[in-house]
Amino acid sequence: EGAAKVISDMEVYGLAPCVITYTTLINGLCKAGDISAAFKVVRDMTARKPPVLPNIRTVNTLLRGCMLVGSTSAAEALFLRAQQAWKLKPDASTYEYTLTLLCQALRLHRASVLLDQLKERIALQAKQLPDAAPDPAADAAKSAQVCVCMARAA
Repeated sequence: EGAAKVISDMEVYGLAPCVITYTTLINGLCKAGDISAAFKVVRDMTARKPPVLPNIRTVNTLLRGCMLVGSTSAAEALFLRAQQAWKLKPDASTYEYTLTLLCQALRLHRASVLLDQLKERIALQAKQLPDAAPDPAADAAKSAQVCVCMARAA
């Protein structure tokens, strides 16, 4: 509640909260297990004029909140929305959190499809840009946590 008051006070003084301010508030709400309030903050920030769009850190913060409360459907919808509506490129953490939740919910087919998409992305980048640095999301494909979750769920 303190962070929400800070945002309210900022607006009273004519200061516009930025994505970092909102992500900090979302982080507190997620850690408290109030994922619905965290998603309300996202709705509020994107409804502003001009909108404050989430960044990949905001998405990963929400995904960690989904992990805390076991909200697989919300995480999967967020994963898609981040790419489609906000044009964000998932990083290793985004894939790891989403894959972990899908495995914990025994949605193995969806997890397998997502892991295959990640592997295709890595292979395509390696083919198109052979001298480029590896895609940071490649770490998720090799993540011990993801591998263990896939094995446990199988």
